[in-house]
Amino acid sequence: LAAAFLAGGLAHAQKLDTDTGLVKGLETPGHYGAGSSLAAGGSDDCTTAAASNTLVGVGTFPVTTVGATTGAAPAQPQTPSTIKNDVWFYWVAPSTGNARLETCGGAPVDTKVAAWLANNGTACPSGTNLAYNDDACALQSRSNWSVTAGTAYFIQVGAYTEGVTYSGTFTLNVLTPPANDVCSAPVALVGD
Repeated sequence: LAAAFLAGGLAHAQKLDTDTGLVKGLETPGHYGAGSSLAAGGSDDCTTAAASNTLVGVGTFPVTTVGATTGAAPAQPQTPSTIKNDVWFYWVAPSTGNARLETCGGAPVDTKVAAWLANNGTACPSGTNLAYNDDACALQSRSNWSVTAGTAYFIQVGAYTEGVTYSGTFTLNVLTPPANDVCSAPVALVGD
C-alpha cells in the first residue's frame, strides 16, 4: 500500500510494511510531525537517521526497536552504560530552551535515552552525549538538556537489556523558561 502525504512542507512517498505495521519511505526521506498517525520507528544506524527519520516539531512520536541492533562505540553514552537495541532520530530544535526527551508511560520495557549534537546529520555523533538517562520514571527514561533554535540533534532511544525490543512512543518537548527566569528581568508585583 503506497500513499503520498505532505509533512514538514515536503511531499514524501510512503509504503505500509504489513509485517510491522510501520509506514516507511520508498525512495525519499521520511519526515514525521508530532501527532502523525505514521510510525517513524527510528533508524538502526545513526548515519541514516537524518535521511530517513527526521522529527518535525515537538510532541509524542512512535518508536520501534524491533529488529534493531546495539550500536558500536563511540556512538554510545560514555556513562554509565550502552543503550541496547537502539534506534536513532534526527531533530532540529524549533525553539531555544530546555529539551525534555522521555519514554515515561510510552514504552512497555526498561528504556534508556540519549541526546547528541548531530554533526550536520551526516555522521554518527562523537565525544560525550549532551544528555543520558535510565530509570527516571520507574524503569523508563527522562532526560533534559539545553537546546538552541535551529541546532540539529540526534535522539537515541533503546533498552536497558540486550535483546529486549519494543514498540511504543516517546515525547520530545522544549520547555521555555518564563521571561522573569533571571534576576535581571523581574516581574513587578503590585499589592494592596
